Amino acid sequence: MLPNAKSEDFYVQKVAGTEGSFFISVVRKDTADEILKEMKQLGFEVIGCSLGVFGIKTILPFIENQSGYYELNLATTKLVINNGGIEECQALEKAEAPSSVKIADESISTDTLLSFACGFQYFLPEGNIIVANIPSIAHAKEEFSQKKIFQTAAIGAVAFFFTIFIANLFVFNHYWTMKQELSGKVSLNQDAIQRLEKLKTEYDEKQKFFESTGLLHSSRTSFYADRLSSDIPAAIQLTEMNIYPAVRKLNDENDISFTRQVINISGTCTRSTELNQWMNMLKKKEFVSEVALLGFSQDKSRESGLFNLEVKIK
Repeated sequence: MLPNAKSEDFYVQKVAGTEGSFFISVVRKDTADEILKEMKQLGFEVIGCSLGVFGIKTILPFIENQSGYYELNLATTKLVINNGGIEECQALEKAEAPSSVKIADESISTDTLLSFACGFQYFLPEGNIIVANIPSIAHAKEEFSQKKIFQTAAIGAVAFFFTIFIANLFVFNHYWTMKQELSGKVSLNQDAIQRLEKLKTEYDEKQKFFESTGLLHSSRTSFYADRLSSDIPAAIQLTEMNIYPAVRKLNDENDISFTRQVINISGTCTRSTELNQWMNMLKKKEFVSEVALLGFSQDKSRESGLFNLEVKIK
């Protein structure tokens, strides 16, 4: 008992011993708070505090080659262990030379065994650890746990979005490559379509041309030429026979049409009477509908005259 001491001035830690006994450890609140404050200023996050050497209890079951009743010296403290529990704790007058114990095939010095036990408690469930009841540390532990949860969630979120980004990148690259391939095919198809349209336009123009000129209809030009020249009088000599003469439009030099069912005949004639008789003969042919004299001229210095006839076909 401490004279004039108040329980609210101390932090208390109670650790079960053997045969129903307990070890009570106390520390003044102002002293502990000052130490914790200094550690926080140094950047340390204290999430657990064990008073005295009793935190060693958590690793006693794992010490190899030690069982039943034995002694364990920790610097200036001697612990008497009985069947995995602390039976007695004694302060030594002087520090003893450190020894070592084995835990999971690892040799650990007794100088660092208590620190090892405190670190080991971090991985134990909440009910199996030995800590003093210090509210500020409990609060710091809660904040630390929330911070770890936040960090883990943040890392998970970053990993998730990074994975999504990588997946999107691969998908984008895949569809970009596909788009480029399809664009190339579309370009080729557009060129082919343009060539097709050009050929179709040319075909339509030629079709229209042939329809307008009558070249698609059956041609009897050889028949007409043979029949018209079969009975030419000796006084008449033909110089030109133009079947379906071409007509060029004034507003378009490239637009040419043909005069259907018309034959222009030019030649020379020594006697005009012979020309009249031949014209009458032509009018009697079954395929001739009309014969017209477009022109006749005769130079006085020449015996023959020049004539130009237009024969219309039925």
